[in-house]
Amino acid sequence: MTEIRGTNALCYLGGTKVPLANEWSLDVEQEKIEAPHSFVCPSGASTQWVTRSGGYYSGSMSISALYDDTDYSPITAAVSDASVAVLFYPDCDTVTKYWIGSFWVDVSHSAGVDDYITLDISGESTGEISWIAS
Repeated sequence: MTEIRGTNALCYLGGTKVPLANEWSLDVEQEKIEAPHSFVCPSGASTQWVTRSGGYYSGSMSISALYDDTDYSPITAAVSDASVAVLFYPDCDTVTKYWIGSFWVDVSHSAGVDDYITLDISGESTGEISWIAS
């Protein structure tokens, strides 16, 4: 197994590389459906456990970046009133392995007097998120 440094990652939003990105995350969750309880007589140890099954999937993502005043594409994509494709390459040296999905995107742009201006992008998936490894 080879450790991969986060410095090799690439983030794409709407087909454009997010400049100065320095952190990303992707969460894929499956809802858990709890089976209804019923009367069991006589009760035993196995009847005291909650039974769950998997339901629908959902996903969310976030990208943090330093603000680049020469490239407004992440901001434009976030306020476009349309979902956008998001790609995460954990290692730019291996572009055949990546996450891809479509997301509704939100943006947060902030600054402080003693720090760099940041651009934080987050989103909820519109459907399937895929891991591609070819």
